[in-house]
Amino acid sequence: MKQFLLVLFSLLSATATAQDFRLHASLNTRECDGVYIYLVKAGVADPRYQEKVDSAKIAGGQFCFALPAPAEPYLARLVLPEKAFHENYAVPDLQVIVEPGYITLDYDDFKTILKGGVLNEELGRILRHENDIRDSAMALNRQRDAYEKAHGYSDAYNGQLNARLQKLWQAVRPDYYSFIRGNIRNEVGAAFFYSFGEDYYPRELYQELSAAVSPVYRERYEARMAAARKREEETVAARNATRAGARFRDFSSKTADGKAVRFSDFVKGKAVLLDFWASWCVPCRQEIPFVKELYRKYHDRGFNVVSVSLDQNRAAWLKAVDKEHMPWPQWSTVEGFDCEAARAYAVQAIPFVVLMDGKGNIVQVNLHGATLEKAVKALAEVP
Repeated sequence: MKQFLLVLFSLLSATATAQDFRLHASLNTRECDGVYIYLVKAGVADPRYQEKVDSAKIAGGQFCFALPAPAEPYLARLVLPEKAFHENYAVPDLQVIVEPGYITLDYDDFKTILKGGVLNEELGRILRHENDIRDSAMALNRQRDAYEKAHGYSDAYNGQLNARLQKLWQAVRPDYYSFIRGNIRNEVGAAFFYSFGEDYYPRELYQELSAAVSPVYRERYEARMAAARKREEETVAARNATRAGARFRDFSSKTADGKAVRFSDFVKGKAVLLDFWASWCVPCRQEIPFVKELYRKYHDRGFNVVSVSLDQNRAAWLKAVDKEHMPWPQWSTVEGFDCEAARAYAVQAIPFVVLMDGKGNIVQVNLHGATLEKAVKALAEVP
């Protein structure tokens, strides 16, 4: 197999033109053999943007890409699918710049060696510096472990080592500053510039780079930041509007068969537990038997439950619903945390529950276990 791959890479090198982007990568593991890895164009100023450009099958721990180089180089990620449900391969997303040239990438034990091309060669030098820093950081962590084994935990000693670790990692920042400044007018530089937070840069440098970056990317970034600020304001307002004692907030959703429903139709004379969960949320799934027991004890006394899934995968949601056998309404618009229900109640983590009385007043927010059961029991005893 190894000889076959070498022949294949040689053929690719021989047939590709000087304008092609050619990547030969080695992962130094056979764990991913037979899996397709994706070349995904990174979004500039918007990490949510993902464009799958190409895919390659991994064989013998190696894979290759060969495609016409773009008019302007761009940053891409090499992305593996999930190994299993919420389980990943022991290889993180890797970065490469799509540009003319023959590029080699070697990944082993959290170290990336990148060579070839023009921009990739520059980025490779930064990555080599990061590799050296990682070695030093691991040595410090071993030193910490040895000290704690001999003397026990010490806040003072731990603080000293953390300060040294922080200083170590800050040493690579000038490398990125230089790389970004030299490429700030192209897509690669802009992508790296916006991949770090504003506080990553000295104030004067950030202002310089922000003024130099393409107006298209700057406006895109500013629009995203404005949207994020608006979302945060909405979250704060929703949190304030859904405290204990406040009235419930209505929202629309959908049943498993796609029927439109409104929460207000279920808040009519009965205490209701609004339960936010998802198929992938282990604590949520662990809490379901407890909620089932509450439902069994108090449903006939005027207690109801409505579950809203924050899944984004409809099939996964329905599979979990089928497995858990929850005898109360199951809703989802399959929009994750962006759904109307989650935004109405400022849900930012799950499991998350809101308990309302029969008049639609909020009694408790995100309390669980015995405290929740005590409140449900009290509501069930109200005539």
